[in-house]
Amino acid sequence: MTMPLSTVPQSGSDAAEIARIDAKPQATGAVKSTVISDGDKSVRITTDQNGNTRIERTGGSGAPAVVGGPPPPGMPGMLAPDGLPPSGGNVIPPQAVDLAYGFFLMLTVMVVGWPIARAFGRRIERRGDTAALPPAAADQLRRIEQAVEAMAIEVERISESQRFMAKLQSGSTAERV
Repeated sequence: MTMPLSTVPQSGSDAAEIARIDAKPQATGAVKSTVISDGDKSVRITTDQNGNTRIERTGGSGAPAVVGGPPPPGMPGMLAPDGLPPSGGNVIPPQAVDLAYGFFLMLTVMVVGWPIARAFGRRIERRGDTAALPPAAADQLRRIEQAVEAMAIEVERISESQRFMAKLQSGSTAERV
């Protein structure tokens, strides 16, 4: 099959794109070869049984120029000899899986933890409120308060009388001397 060479990529890193070109492959034993030519210019893509790809270009002089060697492992679009991606079919990187686990764990904690945190906060706020006393307890506290005030007045009177008596005693001792 002849294909214009202007459609063939010009760099060695485009091995995946060259491998996708619909050209007629020539099988020679364990080596698979594809030739794309345009007049005196041609490109030959060979793949051995180990999956190594070799790309050769020949110009007007006919001397082959090696453009690329085997593709790096895991190159997008390239398949291993068994037809599976190089990672064995697992195309999700482990870091992405860990990130997904973390995201869903965080989401679960937020959905479950948010209402619990709000209820706990409300409970703490309610502790600051004073409970209303029953009327009987309020009357009893009022009576206790009046009794304590009456005792304070009596203690003040007693202390006044003691001061007066001390003053009289000190005055009588000063006259004797």
